[in-house]
Amino acid sequence: MKQAQMKLKHIFIFSLLAVLSACSSKETNTPQQQPITWKVVAGGSQSFLLSSDGKLYSVGYNYFGQLGLGDNASRDRFTLVTNNVRMVTTGASHSIILKNDGKCYVAGNNDNGQLGLGDNLSRNTLTLVTDNVKMIAAGTYHSLILKNDGKLYGAGYNTDGQLGLGDNLSRDTFALVTENVKMVVAGGLHSLVLKNDGKLYGAGFNMSGQLGLASQYGNDNLYSFTLIPGFENIDTLEAGGVHSLILKSDEELYGAGGNTYGQLGLGDNTNRGSFALVMDSIKMIAAGDAFSLILKNNDKLYATGDNKFGELGLGDNTSRNIPTLAVDNVEMIATGNNHSLILKKDGKLYAAGYNLYGQLGLGDEVNRSIFTEVPIPQ
Repeated sequence: MKQAQMKLKHIFIFSLLAVLSACSSKETNTPQQQPITWKVVAGGSQSFLLSSDGKLYSVGYNYFGQLGLGDNASRDRFTLVTNNVRMVTTGASHSIILKNDGKCYVAGNNDNGQLGLGDNLSRNTLTLVTDNVKMIAAGTYHSLILKNDGKLYGAGYNTDGQLGLGDNLSRDTFALVTENVKMVVAGGLHSLVLKNDGKLYGAGFNMSGQLGLASQYGNDNLYSFTLIPGFENIDTLEAGGVHSLILKSDEELYGAGGNTYGQLGLGDNTNRGSFALVMDSIKMIAAGDAFSLILKNNDKLYATGDNKFGELGLGDNTSRNIPTLAVDNVEMIATGNNHSLILKKDGKLYAAGYNLYGQLGLGDEVNRSIFTEVPIPQ
């Protein structure tokens, strides 16, 4: 009997060890949760914060409902909008949101049909407009949507030909513009398109030379997308109010267009009708209304251009016409009309510039001339 009890005891111990081993193995093999990372997007007088798990937050000016929160009250703290978001872009007062399923939603000002919903009624809730979308771009009052098949569609204000449709008629539904498109950006009254063959095209207002077409410099409008020669291996495009930036894959930065405030960073305040080399060893760029942020490979951030609201983050309100070191250890940058957002390498968010509508997310409406830490939603 005692021998049988000992045998049962051994069996129990072995079984217990097996269970504990299995539990330990299960715990070891359980994938660790990835830390949340963030992307920042800004435009007009509003800002967006997008988490790596798809949560979208908005803050700032909301008169037209562009924050997508179901009302028209501005916010001075980041507020949750929706989930499952892949990409967001925002113009002067409208926003476009692309979800993970490829569906595209719009909100905000629709006076010029920029929401593409077939009317001119503004929306304060996210409204489905189309699907199978790859990329989105919002200009001041126009919108561009790139579908998965490479076809580009445009809607909204078109008085200067920024939709590239060959005329100056605004559209309140998305109209097919061109095909074989890889990348698109929208500025104040102009648009830039990179095609699959690597060629660059521009359309819209060109009075300041922002399309980089020297032969057309000073002409008011180009109503169709026109080839901008001389560029290959383009990595990133940025379009500001009246200036354009191109970052090539060799990390060289070029700028063209309006330079009244020194936003091209060329050491003067003279407009350029063709793209001029600005700097090299560049990782990321962002174009505001009349200023630019330039992030170098060493993670140092440089700023140039209009600084009337402190948007350069340099501690004063003096504009610059050469890129000036603002801060280091920067991971990501974004620009609105007159405000800036940056994410640092440690994951902290900072903001500077115009804050009349709370777009810096600091809980007040006070402008900042230095980059100030912003609370990130938990």
